[in-house]
Amino acid sequence: MTDGRESALNVKSGCAAPAPPESTLRVSKREHELSPAAYVEGILKGDRAVLARAITLIESSRAIDREIADDVLEKCLPASGKSIRVGVTGIPGAGKAA
Repeated sequence: MTDGRESALNVKSGCAAPAPPESTLRVSKREHELSPAAYVEGILKGDRAVLARAITLIESSRAIDREIADDVLEKCLPASGKSIRVGVTGIPGAGKAA
């Protein structure tokens, strides 16, 4: 439109986009992270939710997760009796702990 009237078809300069809310920003530290002792205690008590989280921890490729996973496995071994270690594979979240 060349007559100077405002139109939705004309591009107008706008303002800068607002920053995203803090809740959508990625947090570097995981919330509700368990200590190695809490993992061991939960596993030995038969807490399936803790066992599922421990499996996810063991599957992780993050260096800090590997350290915690190794510690948890080492502390659980004395309570394993004559059990054998079985490898369970599958994509994360596939229900391997069920």
